[in-house]
Formats: sequence, structure tokens, C-alpha cells
Amino acid sequence: MRKLLPYGLILHGVMLTVLINREETGGAWTSLKMSQWRLLPIIDFYKLNKETIEKLSDLFDRVSKKVLKEIPEQFNPENIDQIRFEIDCGFLNAFNQSPSEIENYLNKLYGKVYIALKRMWG
Repeated sequence: MRKLLPYGLILHGVMLTVLINREETGGAWTSLKMSQWRLLPIIDFYKLNKETIEKLSDLFDRVSKKVLKEIPEQFNPENIDQIRFEIDCGFLNAFNQSPSEIENYLNKLYGKVYIALKRMWG
């Protein structure tokens, strides 16, 4: 199970929800109220079948030592972070999504995420 936890933390939905709902504290920190945390989309990894868990575990073994680019550069449509792409493709593949659908979806998503993050952070 320890290999599955990072997926719950780096998924786009969770990451974007945290970024959108954060409150500036005036310093280098941000804050989320408990009610905001409870709204986050979290996968119940205990309900996944063995095959899905094995795929996610294998993906973790492949990417856990690799270094991602900084956010928002991971999502730059001109130069997508290949490690980010490998993580996202592997995650979606573990849930039996079609490879062509995954690539099309991620290419569209990355462009939107990049624009949103650039607007937010300047």
C-alpha cells in the first residue's frame, strides 16, 4: 500500500483542487480548511483489484527515483515532462484506459493545466 499513496497525492484532480482552494497566508505557506480537504477526490486503494494494484506498483518501481520538472513546467505543451507523462499514462493504463484515448486526453489536459497555472502564478 505504501507504493500507492503517492498516486493519491500527485494526481491532477487533487493537485489542482488544492491549488485552486488554497488560501494565501501572507507568507510562503498556504492553508486549506478541513472542509476543503474532505472535498478532495481520493481513490480508495483498498477497493482496487489485484491486477490494478500490481500495475500501479510496477509503475512506482519505474518512476520513483526519477525527478520531475518543476510545476508548471511539467505541463508545458511545448515540452511536456516525459516523467509526468509516464506517471499519468501508467496510472490511467492501470485502470484499463485505451492508450490512444490516454494520449489525447493528457495532451488536452496538460495545455489547460499549464495555462491555468501560468495565469495563477504569472
